[in-house]
Amino acid sequence: MKKNKILFTGYYGFKNTGDDMFGLISSWGSNYYWNISNTALLSNKGVSSDKVPIKFALSKNKYFKGQYIVQNYYEILNSEYIIFAGGSILNSKPKGSSSPRNLISFLSKSKILNVGAIGVSLGPFKSDKDFEYIKEILYYFKFLVLRDKVSYNLALKMNLPYKPVLGADLAFLLPKFISVSNYNIERDINNKERIMGISLCHYERYSSLENIDNENRREDRIFELLELLKKDDNLKFKFFIINGNSKTGDIEITDNFIKRLSLREDRYELIPYNHNTIEVISKIVECNLVFSVRLHSAIFSATQNIPSLLVEYHPKCKDYLDDIGVSDKYRIGDMNINVIDIVSKIYSILDKEPCNFYPKKEELIRLSEKNFLDENI
Repeated sequence: MKKNKILFTGYYGFKNTGDDMFGLISSWGSNYYWNISNTALLSNKGVSSDKVPIKFALSKNKYFKGQYIVQNYYEILNSEYIIFAGGSILNSKPKGSSSPRNLISFLSKSKILNVGAIGVSLGPFKSDKDFEYIKEILYYFKFLVLRDKVSYNLALKMNLPYKPVLGADLAFLLPKFISVSNYNIERDINNKERIMGISLCHYERYSSLENIDNENRREDRIFELLELLKKDDNLKFKFFIINGNSKTGDIEITDNFIKRLSLREDRYELIPYNHNTIEVISKIVECNLVFSVRLHSAIFSATQNIPSLLVEYHPKCKDYLDDIGVSDKYRIGDMNINVIDIVSKIYSILDKEPCNFYPKKEELIRLSEKNFLDENI
């Protein structure tokens, strides 16, 4: 396709490192794979990098009411392509008639604007109306690259006038331009001190209050696990705030755990949300192991070959572990196995640093490159 001016749209700028990464990879990938530099994120903030030039379509300063709606319309009308890039962004009908997505949909149907999507999931849909809306707008897309098999199979059933592509999460392109070697992290096998990264988050309270008891059970088991681990004076902890949103992010649960654990200041480090994704990864690679509830903290770890134990609080977590090939002996389910067994799994990693922890990682990198290289784009 001819790609003159491209706008990438997603949840960039809302203090979620996972979503920020999508903006970073989109900016880098369009230049690296397509040799196109005339791109911008349909946002005004939230993503930065000293390795990748990132442009924002919207101004940082607000001067009048309705400014961002006007700017969105202007940028959309003056672009050749709008690309939905990264994450679960195709799941609902926009709220309000003035939403820029309504303009994108109208221009796409009118064949005035080219629209596509890379590295996305379909759903979860809250209603049949949301599903029908997404199905309708997808019909007018030029291309669609899905990051998971569930979304891909759903797209196949929609009888779209083009061939959907099964790709992978955009994060798996991180090793193409950043790796652990960039940080000169040297593992001293004689050093008994180890570092375990920890990424916590709530889930059910934001998605289904009917299952809040399961969230409480999970978090109680995690606390029990950390209480046991803190007895090891040679083990230090790095707590990561991957989502810095004040209402739905990781700050409250992380602060609460640190206070309840009564850790000495020299036993832990708190890594606050940082809009520079690469700096977050530079902290992850300092860890010997990462204990993850946030899926993207596990994915970030995998891209840098740092072992991660992922809590399978959602089917997408199990799907990810299957896709990247993590052995059953390093799986912990939804914290529904004996905590002592989880401790054993952790020390089997810390003591031996197993090779080839992610046997299918290269395959996911290849699939992720389809977001930019597939023949159907």
